[in-house]
Amino acid sequence: MYEAAAFAGCDGATLTTKAPRLDEIPFDSKRKLMTTLHREGGEVMAYIKGAPESVLARCISQWTLAGFAPIDTEALLKIAERMAAEGLRVLALAYRAWPELPKGLSPETMERDLRFLGFVGLMDPPRPEALEAGYPSAAPPASSQSWSRATIWPQPGPLPDSLVSPRLGAKW
Repeated sequence: MYEAAAFAGCDGATLTTKAPRLDEIPFDSKRKLMTTLHREGGEVMAYIKGAPESVLARCISQWTLAGFAPIDTEALLKIAERMAAEGLRVLALAYRAWPELPKGLSPETMERDLRFLGFVGLMDPPRPEALEAGYPSAAPPASSQSWSRATIWPQPGPLPDSLVSPRLGAKW
């Protein structure tokens, strides 16, 4: 997620200073999501990430370039499916603002009436057998210690060609 923040022009260390973590509701396989709570200015922000179908089911609106609009779950799930078809692990991101930290920190309290922010697509490192098969550039570039690739996609529409790393030999 720090890579996604950096991709969006944010410094992870600055974010953790400006919005310190107050608490979290850990990931569990039944909910397929996790929530972290942060103090930002005078509000408590609940940030949720997880499986697209789990997060979207809890959202009441979605972010657009024109502001928040009614959620279009069906269209957003199609985008997540297209990203997954490109070989990405897809996480949905949402949030909810609270004037104060709610009493009784629980998924039922914190993970409802959310505002959908977007998707993050992560590309995992290739399996060893893919590297042994001799795909081009079979190692991460010297400037990177990671194969992870973050792609942020908040809007419906065509997906960018950069979703599949050219380091794996993808041709467009």
